[in-house]
Order: sequence, then structure tokens, then C-alpha cells
Amino acid sequence: MNILIIILQLLIIFFTSKIVSAALYSMLFYITRRHSYARYMLSITLFPGILTHEISHWIVAKILFVRTGRIEFVPVMQNGKLKLGSVQIYNTNKLKRLLIGIAPIFVGLIMILSLASYSVSSLLELSFTPKKVIFFFFVVYVLFVITNTMFSSKKDVEGSLALIILLLLTLGSLYIFNPTNMEHLLFQVYLRFKNFIDITLLLLLLPLSVNLIFIVLFYAWKKKVIA
Repeated sequence: MNILIIILQLLIIFFTSKIVSAALYSMLFYITRRHSYARYMLSITLFPGILTHEISHWIVAKILFVRTGRIEFVPVMQNGKLKLGSVQIYNTNKLKRLLIGIAPIFVGLIMILSLASYSVSSLLELSFTPKKVIFFFFVVYVLFVITNTMFSSKKDVEGSLALIILLLLTLGSLYIFNPTNMEHLLFQVYLRFKNFIDITLLLLLLPLSVNLIFIVLFYAWKKKVIA
């Protein structure tokens, strides 16, 4: 059940992350009145996440011996949409393209789990010291930028849709024709990683809450500004 909740959390974060990035850009543009300033300030705000995302693409491409080109870390407007960063990937097969494209998702999840293993016990202590308050906001910030930048774009997985469908059909077939073994396997995986799964569920509530609160405040601010 917790795994399904985590999947739901990630889906909500995925959809809200697009709104958050665009909203941040709109607010920065309203403050600075210049698109170039807004882009650079957005880049600074989300830089740890943008850096992680693009370096993940680059490292996996190098591991798979795929040629790479220019890396961009500064957001740009492209076809009316905000593009946070990019890595130039030269022609390769669909499997390698897919692995390179989804790399930031797995790296982001690993970073969340790593943060979970080191931070939760400290955050759950009832004492409130200045150091702990600073650490709490640091954790929230890191989770916010990682979760809002770790998802693959349409460009990242283009040409791999057929491969993804084939993989899902294969997993579905294994479950349909051998449900007992699949359920046993999934249950064993859950038991092995139960603590991490439970902690991840708890940690994901932080960026999820921040995203939803930020979106509500943004639209309230936007309505007030327009009025």
C-alpha cells in the first residue's frame, strides 16, 4: 500500500513541478521585469536540481559510450515552454536513449533515500535548536529542488515509447501468468526495503506540501496582482 502511495505522491509532484517552475519564473519576471534576469535567478534557485538532472544524463551517456555535446544549466524559453537545462546527446539506439533519459529519476530517488537514511532520525527528535531548524529547512529545500527537477522531459524519452510499452506488457504478462510468484517477489522486496519505503513516503510529503502550498499562494498572488 505504501508503494502505491509513493507512486501517487511522485505523480502529483510530477504534475505540480511543471506549474511550480513556470510560477517561479513568472514571479521572478514580475520582480525583475527582464526575462534574462528571471532565467538566471531561477537557475540559481533550482541549481542543485538542474545540475543533478543534467549530470545524470551525462554520466549514464558516458557509461553507455554515447557521444555527448554541450551541457546547459540555465533555463530558456523554447516553443513557449520553460526548459530548465539540457545535454546534447548524439544518435543512439532506443534502449540507450531510454536509459539516459530516465537516469535523473533514479538518481533523484537515490538522493531522496540517502537523505532519508541520514536525516529522519534527527528531524523526529522533539528538541528545537537553531541548528535543527536550519537543518530542517535545508532538507526541505534539497527535497524541493530535487523532486521538482528529477523528472524526464518528453525530449528525454522521445523514440522510446514503444520500448516502455513493451516493458510494461512484459511485466503485466509475468504477473498474469504467474501471479503467486510475482506477488511473493514484490512482498519480499517490500520487506527488504520497508524502512526506506516508509521513510521515503514521509519525506515526500515535504516537497509535495511545499508544491501545493506554493501553487495556492501563487494563484492568490496572481489574482491580487491582476486585480
